[in-house]
Amino acid sequence: MNPTKVAKESLAKLGKRPSFTPGFTNKFATFLVRRLLSRKQAIRLIGRSTYNMYEKKI
Repeated sequence: MNPTKVAKESLAKLGKRPSFTPGFTNKFATFLVRRLLSRKQAIRLIGRSTYNMYEKKI
């Protein structure tokens, strides 16, 4: 997502909701992690994706 759009959406929601996730992909990922996966599965999934994201940069 465009950083400007994220900032505008986030500022518009500030103070109205306890949390806000901008963008369809991010909303889908949040739903998946919070509702469909167990905590252990979510941690494993996020850990793997974070590792893959930074593996080549180290």
